[in-house]
Amino acid sequence: MSRIKEFIANHTKGIVITLAAIICVALAVIGGTVYLHNKNKVDNSTVATTSTSSSAQKADEKKDEEATSEDKKEAKVEDKNKDKKETKKDSSDSEKSSSKVNDKSEAKADTSSGSKSEASNSSSSSSSSSSSSSNSSSGSGKSGGSSSSSSKEQKTTEAQKPSSGGSETACVHNWVWATKTVHHDAVTKQEPYYGEEWDEPIYRDAVQCLECGGIYNSVQDYYNSDTCGSRNTTSTQVIDHYEHHDPDILGYDTVVVKEAYDEEVNDYQYCSKCGARK
Repeated sequence: MSRIKEFIANHTKGIVITLAAIICVALAVIGGTVYLHNKNKVDNSTVATTSTSSSAQKADEKKDEEATSEDKKEAKVEDKNKDKKETKKDSSDSEKSSSKVNDKSEAKADTSSGSKSEASNSSSSSSSSSSSSSNSSSGSGKSGGSSSSSSKEQKTTEAQKPSSGGSETACVHNWVWATKTVHHDAVTKQEPYYGEEWDEPIYRDAVQCLECGGIYNSVQDYYNSDTCGSRNTTSTQVIDHYEHHDPDILGYDTVVVKEAYDEEVNDYQYCSKCGARK
């Protein structure tokens, strides 16, 4: 302890300097991580704002294109209506001019001969018929074009307009099963393990002669035998019989009956088109 105190007393300045350096490094690391985290947040927010602005610009452009297309269609309809009016005016003017020509030809017929009057009448009638036919053909062509264009415009406007009820078409569901994984643990059981079977000797008391080594059940049996003249005996134990013992249970082993496994089972049904569940 005295050495430690001396070391601390001698190196207090160095310890303080090292601690200060460690604290400065830690503060620098923490400040850097905070700066990087805030920078990533700012970058993500700028990316999100740019994406939203670009999508808004695209939507505005689409709206402008739709508005310009509608204006062009309206202008075409107005031009076609003007053409119809002009064709009607031309047809009326041609009828008036033909009536004037007929009046003039009748006046000339009174003064001229019958043959000339007939020729002039035939020529005037042919010219009037040709002019009327040309006017009718031009009018019919224009009217047919205007009717076809108007029908197309009606179809496009009807396609652009939403349905009267505002209800969307019902989805023809395509039901698909969603599955989930169910884990099944292993099935085990405990089986004992045994030692060895053995025979236990069972002893009984007996008497043994110290001279000849004979063994007798009792002292009286020794005296009655009279095989040895010595009377020096000692008590001892001899094996009477053996008892058989089955093997003992030394412990238990864990045996796997069925291994663990994962099973895919049906969880719920969902529509692959609209995502509805049931």
